[in-house]
Amino acid sequence: MTTLRRSLTCTCMLSLTLLLAIALRGGRSVSAAAVPPLPDTAPRLAALVEAANGVVLVPGSPVSLPVQVRDVSKLGAATVLVAYDPAILKAAACQRNAAFDVGLCNTAHDRNADGIADAVLFNIVSFQGVSAGETPVMLVNIAWEAAAGVQPPASASLDIQVQTFTDTSGSPMAVTAQDGQIIIKAGPTPVPRRHIYLPLALR
Repeated sequence: MTTLRRSLTCTCMLSLTLLLAIALRGGRSVSAAAVPPLPDTAPRLAALVEAANGVVLVPGSPVSLPVQVRDVSKLGAATVLVAYDPAILKAAACQRNAAFDVGLCNTAHDRNADGIADAVLFNIVSFQGVSAGETPVMLVNIAWEAAAGVQPPASASLDIQVQTFTDTSGSPMAVTAQDGQIIIKAGPTPVPRRHIYLPLALR
């Protein structure tokens, strides 16, 4: 009985050795590196609210830049503060995305109650929920212009502070923020108008 067990053990080991040798000769050695990695399908842990970068010309018209969100599912409501340097920038207008049912946007928000507007505060609500993947979805569009007396070149950051961010049932959702930046550049110099005065003909 003992002899039979030893014979079976030797036979199994010999078979494994032969299989390994055949695989190695055929260039089919198995290793961890040969196994293709699994695709990364795990969702991101948090949504991202970001302010777009832009350029404002002096002189020039106001420039509209979005505050947008990506990687979110069924966003129900959000309250966001966009802070800026009032010595460099001025918020001229604000418009919410029509995908949200209701919303308010205050372009004259005064954070430190010194009588000078220095932030845009907006909140938006969707009853059905707004979703976005890698392609961002606009929350609001803010029109920016240079503050009075600013001489280019100059720049100011748009500091994003997410105050509330919930799904359609009112439950808080994980979110991160990314600030933006606006650069003030010199615009084209307007061509002065020339007035031609014709002599007055008396009849």
